[in-house]
Amino acid sequence: MKLDIAQAISSLPSFAAACDVFLVVAPVATHANTLQRCDLASYRGRGWCRAEMLAFWARRGSADMYRATADAAVVPLFAGSIFSDSHECCLSEAAQSRGE
Repeated sequence: MKLDIAQAISSLPSFAAACDVFLVVAPVATHANTLQRCDLASYRGRGWCRAEMLAFWARRGSADMYRATADAAVVPLFAGSIFSDSHECCLSEAAQSRGE
């Protein structure tokens, strides 16, 4: 099971690079385990999310990168955030939620 999850996660950047359009849907929500706020800012800070954005951007540029808004509109996603926002590691968050 862990190997399948690791392989699935490892394939995300390849999948993102193969897409014609990149759309981030990151509504405001509360994480079920950590109770932390999840939104576009937290999406942009997660390592795997950054890897997906970078993979798409490196192959296709930022012209076809979008995000959904709260009112269901689709607007351009500023790809520069791949390099400028703070970074969080989802593995450290998972360990914290387990009390490690």
